[in-house]
Amino acid sequence: MQEAIKNGCFVLPSGEKILALHHYAFEDGMGESYCAKLDTGCMLMAVRDDAKITCYKKSFQGGSKHNAEEPLHESYFSTLAAFSRQKKRSKAVTIKIKIFSCVAFFVTLSGVIFLFSTRGDSEVVYRGQTKEEAFYYVASLIKYLPEFKTMPYTVSLPEQKDFEEVYQTPALLEKKAELLRKIFYEEVYDASKFDATLEILRQTEDVVKQALKKLAILEKNWGFKIKKRYDIVLTVYGTGGEYRWEDPAVGTVLVKADTRKTVRGYTKTILHEMVHIGIQETIVNKYNLSHWETERLVDLICSTYLKDLLPEYGMQKSADTKIDEFISEEAIVKNLPAAIERFVAQYPRDGQTIQ
Repeated sequence: MQEAIKNGCFVLPSGEKILALHHYAFEDGMGESYCAKLDTGCMLMAVRDDAKITCYKKSFQGGSKHNAEEPLHESYFSTLAAFSRQKKRSKAVTIKIKIFSCVAFFVTLSGVIFLFSTRGDSEVVYRGQTKEEAFYYVASLIKYLPEFKTMPYTVSLPEQKDFEEVYQTPALLEKKAELLRKIFYEEVYDASKFDATLEILRQTEDVVKQALKKLAILEKNWGFKIKKRYDIVLTVYGTGGEYRWEDPAVGTVLVKADTRKTVRGYTKTILHEMVHIGIQETIVNKYNLSHWETERLVDLICSTYLKDLLPEYGMQKSADTKIDEFISEEAIVKNLPAAIERFVAQYPRDGQTIQ
């Protein structure tokens, strides 16, 4: 395929322009996907799952229940990959939608993506898990089931007999992976499960924007990490909330759909995980904080510094409270690393040197 750049936009051989392009890498490194929004209103999806490449274009007629899907040649994957690399190399070419004063949205393969700009170059994206992401997430949950049993978490997993057999014996996962993948794609995954909850999640956007403005102060003062984009990804599996911080540009917040949860409840989950992302590298990794020390620190930041946005924030009972005497709102705002240095000096890290 011959790709082209015209007037700052990537153009496909069909003449369609790519308005927005997102790249997602699967957690275990075994696959990746590209999702492109075209100027015709269609979405182009290219997925590499292990050695298999699948490409297709979706048009939308009357909402997500009436989607028309057109298979495409696998060469579209390399084309979108090339566009993505070019986007990263050149500051003169941008395919990112920028929204400065209003909320914008567009339909994707898994429901609706809601996008808004927060600091000029930061975006927040609301979307459901793709079937590929959902399967790899379930597989990772199965791998860690023995560990989850030692923690006060309830893990939601597919209710299907072949999967349930593996829950009892996680070692079978690798042997049955291809069968489980086929069953998951064909029988278990249902993108329509995200529709109603995505509408509720979107109502958190105003508070999320306010929180990012406040957290930007911590970025300036001592290095809290603000990402260029946050993906708020809805799932029907897992423990309730998780985060991915490793991508230097994108922070991912996984939120489990829960019919009992209100907008306020989802807001708490999202901000809690965004704080995790912001302190993981500069605080948690650097000072080797334990899981429950980290959870307590995040709770203290949310209940103290973000208290105006989270007035009824509930603290986790299992968290380690030894850190409390070192943390105040002043310490959080001015120099949290210095407060943590005092904490680890009093409670050394098993002989490990802090760098």
